[in-house]
Amino acid sequence: MSANLSNFAIYIVDDNFFNGNVMKKMIIESSFPHYLVEIISPDDLAPFFERYLTDVNDLFLFSIELKGFDRGFQLAGSLRKRCKKCQIAFYGAYASKIEIKKLNLICPLGIIDTREMDVRMQLRNLLTEAIEIKRSLLGKKHLLKIASKRELMIVDAEAINYIATIKGERNRIACHQKKSIEFLETSMKGIKQLDLPEYYKVFKSYIINARQIKMIDRTNNVLGFFNGEELEVGKKIRKAIS
Repeated sequence: MSANLSNFAIYIVDDNFFNGNVMKKMIIESSFPHYLVEIISPDDLAPFFERYLTDVNDLFLFSIELKGFDRGFQLAGSLRKRCKKCQIAFYGAYASKIEIKKLNLICPLGIIDTREMDVRMQLRNLLTEAIEIKRSLLGKKHLLKIASKRELMIVDAEAINYIATIKGERNRIACHQKKSIEFLETSMKGIKQLDLPEYYKVFKSYIINARQIKMIDRTNNVLGFFNGEELEVGKKIRKAIS
């Protein structure tokens, strides 16, 4: 499957017009595929997030030289809470000296130290990795694009154990994956309208990936998944799965 990279967007968060435009110019001159390179003022970031569905296809470059102590890290942290899997990077003078502890909180794609001689090479390596991540996602056999009020989550269908409604919460679901559980503000009805793979079993309150079931306890109506997670279901569901 060839990767369509035409919707790759890059957002530069900087309050220094000159520095932001230097970075933008280098990105455009790099000739990497993208459809948008936009500079966003830190003051405009909050309203931007209100109307934006964060997407793993997009890259956010945060300046570490924003006015205000650690403001770049604070804004990047806010984005990370909204989108756990989006791509974030930092740039600025002496960026290579950023404390590892700060980076670990954000889990960035990388950093660009503008005091070093090879800034263009650093940028090229960063963009290469960002695009390879997207190419890898597009190359999956079956991707599910789950949209919530604030976030667009792109998930490999194989990585999901099951999706479930949350009791007492009308438009909120829990997506149980191999390594994490994501809570999204969307309806089960909307999930059922997606292009679900044939190995998914659809019920009123659950969508279950039959390929991830390792064991079925027919006495207690419990499904056991390969990552050790268990799900207690009714007899009707257990029989439909068996």
